[in-house]
Amino acid sequence: ALVPDSTGGIFSGIGINGSNFDPTVAGVGTHNIKYVYTTAHGCVDSVIQSTVVNGLPTVMVSGLAAQYCQNGLALDTVVVSPVGGIITGAVNAANVFDPALGQLGNNDIIYDFTDMNGCANSDTISTTIVAIPTIALPTAQTVCANDTVTLDPGQNISFEYLWSTGDTTTTLAVDSTYQGISTANYSVVVTDLTTTCSAYDTTSITFEAYPVINIPDTISICGYTPIDVIAGTDPNMVYLWSTGATTAALTIDSSMTQGGYFGFDVTVTSPAGCFETKAFWVIFHPESSVDLGNDTSICINNTITLDAGAGFNYLWSTNETTQTITIDGSIVGLGLHNFSVIVEKNGCYNTDEINIFVNPCTGIDNYDGELNLSIYPNPNNGQFTVEVLNKQASNFNFRITDLAGKIITEGVINPDGQTIYTHNFDLRTYSKGVYMLTISNEQIIKTERIVIQ
Repeated sequence: ALVPDSTGGIFSGIGINGSNFDPTVAGVGTHNIKYVYTTAHGCVDSVIQSTVVNGLPTVMVSGLAAQYCQNGLALDTVVVSPVGGIITGAVNAANVFDPALGQLGNNDIIYDFTDMNGCANSDTISTTIVAIPTIALPTAQTVCANDTVTLDPGQNISFEYLWSTGDTTTTLAVDSTYQGISTANYSVVVTDLTTTCSAYDTTSITFEAYPVINIPDTISICGYTPIDVIAGTDPNMVYLWSTGATTAALTIDSSMTQGGYFGFDVTVTSPAGCFETKAFWVIFHPESSVDLGNDTSICINNTITLDAGAGFNYLWSTNETTQTITIDGSIVGLGLHNFSVIVEKNGCYNTDEINIFVNPCTGIDNYDGELNLSIYPNPNNGQFTVEVLNKQASNFNFRITDLAGKIITEGVINPDGQTIYTHNFDLRTYSKGVYMLTISNEQIIKTERIVIQ
């Protein structure tokens, strides 16, 4: 409102309404405002005051697209004219529009500017932030080798799909045939065809191999010694045997199979739940036994039959494969001869040997007592003494073998005319067990067992 020195007068001029001046009515330019005052005595006076109405600054804001996707990047700079004003709305410190600072739907960007005359003006530009498709792939997971995983980000007929594999289907089926036993990452870009806005998601799938159980279908055991059947060595696996045991290895003895034929199974499960089951049989077979008898002698014109026992497969040192073989003194000739046999049944093997001395038998019917031996101490720790009674005081041969027939030591002893000869042996470097000592001359052969404890 206009305030005169003396009230009661009349204001006049363009833009005057009573005592108020309205610059919007007056318009831009210089305007004279006149005030006329009349006293009570009829005296009239007036005053004129000029005022300038300045125009509003021309303000413009631009630079934005009509719409942005919710996950769009801050790329577009808001353009203003003249510079120096204030921008409000979803812009960052660099005056770049950022959808992350706005809200879904309409967003106004307002530019306010005040010029040097104090005149202010503003301009507004509006844009729309559009929601992106809502998608969600499953979290990373581990599955078994023959499983199929279907990746489904969420289906919509107005969506377009592009997987990292190049597929464009709404879902993606993944299996170990496609990927192998490994870990692989999968991602998808889903685009809303009505808004052209896209969303992205990723996940990983690990295919785990099934446990490998290296147990044969049938386990045959010779004798009745317990055995350990091992299903695996990985401590992360879970083991469950048909006996209820949960260890990686199961000790099986003949009592569990009633001394014969019995079935077992074991299931091995991985941390991912992948499991494999193996069924197998365990058979305890009696050990094969064979005894060819004591070492002996025959006359050169005689024969002797060696019998390895019935019910086996046979392999003699003569390469014969029958239960019995016949030794003919006239064929093998004079002297000491060793014969052995290996017997087998149900995969169980055993062996025995016999020494046969072929004599000329020139009028001597019995050589017993002509060559005797004693061993002491026996059993022993590997150190022992052999005493030989050799009435003829002739040279004699000696040989020590293990039960498999392997020669430990052998040689020829000259008693120097003595009928009693002693010799010390030291076998402490050899394994504990039973060994065979054989001595012989041209007429007689003797064999004794040596027990090393």
